[in-house]
Amino acid sequence: MEMIAATCSRPSDTYLSRAQLDEFERWLQERRRDLCQLLEPQTDPHQDELRQPDWLDSASVSSQRELSLVNRERTLRNIREIDAALGRIKDGSYGFCCESGEEIGLKRLQTLPTARFSVETQERLERCRRQFCRG
Repeated sequence: MEMIAATCSRPSDTYLSRAQLDEFERWLQERRRDLCQLLEPQTDPHQDELRQPDWLDSASVSSQRELSLVNRERTLRNIREIDAALGRIKDGSYGFCCESGEEIGLKRLQTLPTARFSVETQERLERCRRQFCRG
């Protein structure tokens, strides 16, 4: 296990330069700011209820509120993932699989900057999850 930690904390010269890490950090910070702005309340959610006595309108407002809560949870989850990625940049483990210690790969990080696992590890975890859900 110590070998993985050592591998995670020592990026090689050919993998993720300081400039690349800075670029990922900048992108993650910007994305975090954008998501936090989405969380700021725009209007009072109960304001519409006072003006809509119709049961159909009330059901619509209720559905919109439910969708808003789902979106809020998704946004909060994304912020937590970004915070974790920023923490990995800070501690030197960014770009390395949290399970195997292998390089995640630049292409994967460019596609999913919050990636915690290599493609191989992620696929294995998803296979296990599917098997567990079936059985």
